[in-house]
Amino acid sequence: MEEKRRVVLLAVIMTLIAAIVSGSAIGILYFTAFEERRADLIRMAQSRARLMEAVARFDAQFSQSAFPGGAKAATIAQITEAHKNFQGIGQTGEFTLARREGNKISFVLSHRHHDLDKPEAIPFASDLAEPMRRALGGKSGTVVGLDYRGVRVLAAHEPVSVLDLGIVAKIDLAEIRSPFIKAGGIVVIIAAFLVGLGCIFFFRIGNSIIERIRESEQRFRDFTDSAADRFWETDEDFRFTYIPAVRGTMSRTRENLIGMTRWETGSTDSNADFWKPLRAAVAAREEFRDFRYTLPDGQGNPFHLRISGRPYFDDKGVFQGYRGTTVDETPEVLARQSAETNRRRFAQSMDKLDAETANRTKSEFLANMSHELRRPLNAIIGFSSGLHDKIFGAMANSKQQEYVGYVLESAEHLLDLINDVLDVSAIESGEMELREADFVLAEAAGGAVRMIMPRAEKSGVDLNNQITDQTLALHGDELRIKQILVNLLSNAVKFTPRGDRADLSAELVSDGGLKMTVTDTGTGMDAATLEIAMMKFGRAGGSDLAGIEGSGLGLPLAKELIEAHGGSLIIESRPGAGTTATVILPARRVLAQSLAAPHAGETAKAG
Repeated sequence: MEEKRRVVLLAVIMTLIAAIVSGSAIGILYFTAFEERRADLIRMAQSRARLMEAVARFDAQFSQSAFPGGAKAATIAQITEAHKNFQGIGQTGEFTLARREGNKISFVLSHRHHDLDKPEAIPFASDLAEPMRRALGGKSGTVVGLDYRGVRVLAAHEPVSVLDLGIVAKIDLAEIRSPFIKAGGIVVIIAAFLVGLGCIFFFRIGNSIIERIRESEQRFRDFTDSAADRFWETDEDFRFTYIPAVRGTMSRTRENLIGMTRWETGSTDSNADFWKPLRAAVAAREEFRDFRYTLPDGQGNPFHLRISGRPYFDDKGVFQGYRGTTVDETPEVLARQSAETNRRRFAQSMDKLDAETANRTKSEFLANMSHELRRPLNAIIGFSSGLHDKIFGAMANSKQQEYVGYVLESAEHLLDLINDVLDVSAIESGEMELREADFVLAEAAGGAVRMIMPRAEKSGVDLNNQITDQTLALHGDELRIKQILVNLLSNAVKFTPRGDRADLSAELVSDGGLKMTVTDTGTGMDAATLEIAMMKFGRAGGSDLAGIEGSGLGLPLAKELIEAHGGSLIIESRPGAGTTATVILPARRVLAQSLAAPHAGETAKAG
């Protein structure tokens, strides 16, 4: 039964995809053909109207007495005679020429479809011949409406004022649509065949896939039991329902932990204020990240843990509990303590050295270490991305897919941190290069907002992009400008409470420069806190940021990149009143016109 549901679901998905793709393609092609035919009709109507006016002016000068009825009659006679040789436009298209006589529209030329020799007049107030009424009313343009037959047509209408006539070039809408309707029918037949073939293929290989999934489930369980990061699961009361094999250094076994809450396992009283942030997140059924606490090991030594979790629900949306990861930070904590001791010793020794030499040594050290860290990290991202995207086969269940997502998310976050460290190092060593070119600011701003929008939606922050002017262009490194906006928007969203907003805007200043502003209604900062936030690796807020990720490089890096473009960054903030980050770029970076043809990219040394 499960297999049949899978086949039906696959058929529905494939059918929807085929319908959307083919419908969009046919719709685009029809719109293009429609507009091309409209342009052709306009050119035809206007060129013939101008030709008639030229002939009329000529006849008015030279045929005033040579033709019975005068110059206008001579011109109309020539037009009528020439029209006899006109074969029409396509299968249904034609030209019509008419004048208004009292309350009627009298046609001058013979019709292609009926009233061939003596076209019947039509009341001017009738619903028929809408294009001709517009032409006789002195209007020039196109319209989709009823012609003299009552058939919907695409028509171009043009007045011929010299002769008090109106000319219409038209073609039936049915003729324009016909090839696309036929193409749609063919596409439906082909899509149905391919969907059926795909379902048969899926059904035949389904049994072997299910067997592989079972094997993959067991393999993944082995991985979770042996992984460095520990995976766990709780019920709706936040009591453990699954936890991998517990390390021997801990004072409790896996069996003892099943059925316990997280705060019942810690060394701090379960009702202590320390647990309030975690309890609040669980009570609100919200995702939490990087909550740290300590357990005693078998010898009474501190066992430092960092946990992240998210709620999960059944198919009906009923809350089931939490799933997440636990990271043993004990080695890192000890390493940080050792590193801090070494740093103090290093700082004391560096006081005796030249400041420029010390700074270069630090930057080279950071760059080398960051490169060394990225090698294994890229492998982790590559393999976990492959598993997450099912390149090596489908996961056994949603839990495996979710846990691989945790691994990929954590690795990408670490890679972003390392890249920030490399950028700071490159700027400090003077090796940062700007790849400068002309680009539209709205496109760069839109890309930055799209990168931050998922985080804003998740945090419940209303993120508004007011940079939509496609004519405003800059000359600079588009990737770095986008990075600046991403860093500023990320901070705005990160420190803005749920339900509040953050805005991105831009305007030209009096000296010709550009001012971009990121404004939020978040927590804000006082002067001392802002000074810390602008320092490299400085994270303002202390313990208040325990649940907020960040490296302390966002604002300093944005400031360095802005200054590399010859600009400046101004931060204005007040506690409880939000923060405004203003980027000012010089006039030489602002282009006076929109980009008709972007210049080739060029490379310039930052600073």
